[in-house]
Amino acid sequence: MRPLDVRIQEGNERKMKQVLKKGRKEGILSIAANMIKEKVDSDFILKMTGLKQDELEKLAKEIN
Repeated sequence: MRPLDVRIQEGNERKMKQVLKKGRKEGILSIAANMIKEKVDSDFILKMTGLKQDELEKLAKEIN
């Protein structure tokens, strides 16, 4: 069994990765929302953000 401090550190690293991933996703959605508001072509938004079509459609419905 690994020492407690190693397990705690590994748990903290996993948590930090999850937080960073969530933050990146929120940033992408924010940018996509701004692009939708500016009436940017949806194909361009998909290409630039890496969002899926259904994610973009859901976001557009939330905005409008």
